[in-house]
Amino acid sequence: MALTDHRRRIAIFAQEGHEEALAFLKKEFKSPASPHDPHYFSVHPKLLVISDSHKGGPQTRREVMHTFPRIAGDRYFDGKRFQVTRAYGTTSQVANLIKRYPSLTAKISAMAFREVDEIEAQLAMYDGRPKHELTRLRTRLNALNNGQYPVWENWVLTLQEKDYNHIDNTIHQWLDEPVDMDECDLFKPGWEDVLYSEESAKQFFDKVSEMHLLYLEIEKKPFERIVNGLPMQLYTLACSITVANKRAKALGANFKFEARK
Repeated sequence: MALTDHRRRIAIFAQEGHEEALAFLKKEFKSPASPHDPHYFSVHPKLLVISDSHKGGPQTRREVMHTFPRIAGDRYFDGKRFQVTRAYGTTSQVANLIKRYPSLTAKISAMAFREVDEIEAQLAMYDGRPKHELTRLRTRLNALNNGQYPVWENWVLTLQEKDYNHIDNTIHQWLDEPVDMDECDLFKPGWEDVLYSEESAKQFFDKVSEMHLLYLEIEKKPFERIVNGLPMQLYTLACSITVANKRAKALGANFKFEARK
């Protein structure tokens, strides 16, 4: 909610110790979601920039890997009928994308071998299936095990476009896994220059209202990136850590401040 003059006065009155103003702030306050309780933020001794104490670098692949294209086509309504946007490309193009990333290839391979195991189990437990069903299963198994390519690649090459969503789901899960620094050669350029802890703090306090930020004396200020000189906005603490923690406690907040070590 925008910081109106009325809400600005409430925040200032609360700073001055007015109980009614503080009660209103506490009633209106909602702590941002966090896996930590309390969530600690460190304050730079000179710049006063707020950093996330729990995050010293990238934590998931999504933060450091190149942006992945959507593989499956999207359905949309054009006002008359449902249409499907063009998918990423042919199955060979999808396979070429996957094979650049060994750990992703391993996940796709596991999916492919699960299907192989399922087919072999069905064939081993013949239960009077129609002949055409057995033929279909054997044909599929032969396609996966033809030897020209690895099983995972045969699995991808024989996918129908309607099944591309299986690839998208696997990529999303893979990107959300913990970052593997052994894969750093595959990371996007400039990943080392990202201020992960400061950006994490910014994302957190972006969810706090302007009125409560004013009460806490948390201010957003412009800075320039050292590497490329591009502007960025980061949060700073304009009061002492002691005062900020006292005010956060008064709100019932799930965070605390500490001096950067």
